[in-house]
Amino acid sequence: MKKVPVIIRVVLFVAIFLLLNHWLTRAYISFTRQPYEYEATRRGFNAVKGQVSFLVLGDSHAQNAVYTPMIPGSYNFASSGESYVLTYYKMRQVLRSDQLDLDVVVMPVSLHTFSGYRLQQIGKQDPAFWAQYVDYIQLGIETGKLEYFFGERIKAEFAYIGGLEEVFDIVYPTGPWQSDRLEDGFLNFSERFSDRDEAEIVDIASKRAEFHFNRVEYIDPLVVNYFNRLLDLLEDKGVQIVLVSFPSTPDYQNAVNEYISVEDHLANMEALVEGRENVLVLDYHDLFLDHYEYFVNSDHLNTAGAKVFTQILLRDLENNGITWEAEAQP
Repeated sequence: MKKVPVIIRVVLFVAIFLLLNHWLTRAYISFTRQPYEYEATRRGFNAVKGQVSFLVLGDSHAQNAVYTPMIPGSYNFASSGESYVLTYYKMRQVLRSDQLDLDVVVMPVSLHTFSGYRLQQIGKQDPAFWAQYVDYIQLGIETGKLEYFFGERIKAEFAYIGGLEEVFDIVYPTGPWQSDRLEDGFLNFSERFSDRDEAEIVDIASKRAEFHFNRVEYIDPLVVNYFNRLLDLLEDKGVQIVLVSFPSTPDYQNAVNEYISVEDHLANMEALVEGRENVLVLDYHDLFLDHYEYFVNSDHLNTAGAKVFTQILLRDLENNGITWEAEAQP
């Protein structure tokens, strides 16, 4: 019997290994990520995207502020720690769907939205989830961190290695899943910042401002670059873009003023989108200065605050003549 050449056996072995590894990785990710915010939000969106004409994008400030159950035909597709770099890659893929017909997209331009810390946060996001969207090689080249992001890609391809603890967390959960707090992508929080004492409120605001602005650029050119790419994608689809500076507490704004000028922020954001006809900028950073009970911390709204905020947002959208096909979701 004629022997199969070594090179063919090696190629077959590698092909079978890669196929099995891909299947094992997909199965592992699907099982272990199902209760968490990212995967639950993605699955929820895919289930209703044919009825979505009003979409919320961005980070946790958008996810915790726009109460999409109040908005027919909407979905909150934002997620914690999501920079415009990640949002661009996500939407580049999502917008290819023939099912999706967007009229309005709401996105953040809050005080820290374009801060360089956003690039630092990319490496802290789950590569096993984001690899389905992000071209890590392209991102590595553009950031000058090819080796790092190539490593993230490898981690994503072998996500199951050392993941026994994650499996046990699913089989034997120690508390409620994040997915239990999601409504149309909106992440519910009942905690009230007003329940904390004054010293703690000030301390939290100071630490969060330092986290967002210390030793990084206030407006990072690469984040702006991906933001503009995202705007181009949405404009090509004829989408009305609404950029929102979300509410924050006065203690947070005072702390941020040590790094940047809060007063100049709106003008800076409007300058970023100058010349774009289908973009509306709305500033609410000082909307709830006397309402700490509407916040879960210094710069995130809780569910009660989000419901009040969303009513105001809807009123202002109507006043600006912005409409969408409000098909009720099943």
